[in-house]
This record gives sequence, C-alpha cells and structure tokens, in this order.
Amino acid sequence: MARVIQTGKSTRFLSCIAFVLFALYIYFVSAATFAAANWKETEKRLGETQTHLSAIESEYFKIISGIDLTRAYTLGYRNTSEDTTYVSRAHAVTARLSVGNAGL
Repeated sequence: MARVIQTGKSTRFLSCIAFVLFALYIYFVSAATFAAANWKETEKRLGETQTHLSAIESEYFKIISGIDLTRAYTLGYRNTSEDTTYVSRAHAVTARLSVGNAGL
C-alpha cells in the first residue's frame, strides 16, 4: 500500500518550525543589540571611574609626600623599635596551665 502524505499537516508543521526559528532569530538579534548598547555604557562608566580613581591617587600622593619622620615626631609619634618586647607563646601557655591547675 502506498502511503499518502497529507499536505495540510506537513505545511502547518513546517510553518510552525519557520515561525519558531524566526522568533528565535529576532530574540537573539535583539539580545545582541542590547548587549552591545550595555557594553558601551559600561565602558563609559569604567572611564569615569578610572578618572575618579586617578584624581584620588594624585591627592593621596600629594598628602603622603608631606609626611616624613620629622613631621611624625612633631605630631607626637615616637620610634618604638627600641622598647618593643614580645611575649613567648610557650611562656603564656605554661602560665595558663599553671593557673588552671592551681584550683585543683
């Protein structure tokens, strides 16, 4: 028996496939367009941020260039490298254990 192809169903199916493909094409073209526009805005904001950062860095370098050791001494800072003492961790643990055992 010969198989009869129904043209109405196949035409509708192909039309639906063509419509879905066209809709996907429109979606992806729109998404690419919006992404490109968004990229331009992001680049613009990045440039503004870099300009602002440069201004802040130049202000920082201007402030930091005015600080030296004599200015620090006049502001009340002192050199603590001579009178620095460190605590031994082993000594602190031993002291804690002896205090903890004193109550027994």
